[in-house]
Amino acid sequence: MEPILPPEAMTNEAITARLTNQTKKNIDNGIIEKRNLVYLELNGCSGNIISLLNGQNPDFEYTLQSMVNLRYSNSLMASEGEKAIEKLMAALDEDYILAVEGAVALKNNGLYNVIGRLNGIPLTGLQAAKMLGEKASHILAVGACASHGGVSAAKPNPSESVGLQQVLPDKKMIKLPGCPVHPDWFLGTLAHLLLYGEPETDNLGRPLMFYSTLIHDRCPRRPFFDRGILLKN
Repeated sequence: MEPILPPEAMTNEAITARLTNQTKKNIDNGIIEKRNLVYLELNGCSGNIISLLNGQNPDFEYTLQSMVNLRYSNSLMASEGEKAIEKLMAALDEDYILAVEGAVALKNNGLYNVIGRLNGIPLTGLQAAKMLGEKASHILAVGACASHGGVSAAKPNPSESVGLQQVLPDKKMIKLPGCPVHPDWFLGTLAHLLLYGEPETDNLGRPLMFYSTLIHDRCPRRPFFDRGILLKN
């Protein structure tokens, strides 16, 4: 395994480009295989999927075509209605990585967030999160709402929304907070999973390669702060 340089030595863009390029190369050479990806949108604003679609280096289309087989996505798949939910159910029989954005609504057994119907019966986000989370090889909590509840769980929280970990307490997951998450953080983490497995994380479950360096550490005004040169009222 070729070591990843420490985060302070590389930009997020450089880390992601290096990982995604190596992933594509290994897939093209038959060293590794594409993995199945289920991308589930729950109680949120869909800001993370929009952020991913705005990614450029690489873009999300590159990811879908070169790195993974997208088995389900509320927003991106061509199928709709029960046909879409049937594809979601079929993914349970395969090996897959689960990515979840949005919080999980608990009110009325999850009926405040229905993602579709199967055989005429509503399928709630709560049911989908538990069912898919239990069988996933890896879980990515994408964005603030999935990671810790975010805006969706803010008071007065009429839907009783919670972060994904609260409904899957025994499952290890990689958390990618951000409102929305930066495309590079998601794509880089996904590429690392394909190449090397789970990346090293901090005590909050966040990949150190993207979350160990603070904006404060790279601020061009940091020298003034260190020297105590501060604006006073």
